[in-house]
Amino acid sequence: MKDSLMLRPRQIASSPLNVRGLVSGYEKGPDIVRKVSLTIRPGSFVAILGANGCGKTTLLKTLLGLLPARSGSVECGGTDILSLDEKKRALHLAYIPQAHRPPFPYKVSDVVRMGRTPYLGRMGIEKQEDLAVAHACLEQVHMECFAEHPYTKLSGGQKQLVLIARALAQQASFLIMDEPTTSLDYGNQFRVLNQIRKLCAYGMGILMVTHDPAHCFHAADEVMLMEKGEIVKDASPAEVMTSDSLSGLYDLAVHVQGISLPHHGEQHVCIPLNSEKQSSE
Repeated sequence: MKDSLMLRPRQIASSPLNVRGLVSGYEKGPDIVRKVSLTIRPGSFVAILGANGCGKTTLLKTLLGLLPARSGSVECGGTDILSLDEKKRALHLAYIPQAHRPPFPYKVSDVVRMGRTPYLGRMGIEKQEDLAVAHACLEQVHMECFAEHPYTKLSGGQKQLVLIARALAQQASFLIMDEPTTSLDYGNQFRVLNQIRKLCAYGMGILMVTHDPAHCFHAADEVMLMEKGEIVKDASPAEVMTSDSLSGLYDLAVHVQGISLPHHGEQHVCIPLNSEKQSSE
């Protein structure tokens, strides 16, 4: 892995990102996120797992300032993240969405350089440092050979790698992701997760929302289960994602099995059980 200051957060957070009692919803509707508290430590990978409609995306939108909080706080080292303007918040939080469809066929290098926006002056003029950081980030995800290609012509997996490079170029302390592997094939899902996982080595704290338990087992240090707008369990993947907890979370019979693999230690797989086949037998 390339060891470069260009790939590290601008200010490696010495304090975790603390979310305390966060409540939010849409306009005059009911609370969707209900008193959520969580902690993301620098260099750690935290995943939130939950069924559709449980409030995962609403939580991320609130953390990012896209949706106002009704109560609660988001704080890092004494800084109230929710009170910051968009540019200052971007120094703390980077974001990788489910999908990104720009209205204009930007070059790949242009998309990555957008991550440098928080550091540009009033005139928006890039410095040599901004160009160097963007190039180093493209190299990190092995996409430098596509720098002059139209972003819109890339495959889904390639686009996500470019978005990782853009987030890395932002040099924020924490990375927020909303199902970053949606619509990717099986191989690209785990290639993208592997690249994201490497960011922890640079001191970046990561919060990822996902629907797939396999992604949590593969990449996360800590897993939080979310139900009806609340975090109901929080611990290591093996402790949290048991057969009973996942069966309850998805209202489906699920079996979690540990498998010992040569050179890879114990791995876990999540297997949905065919109850109709079981009853017929």
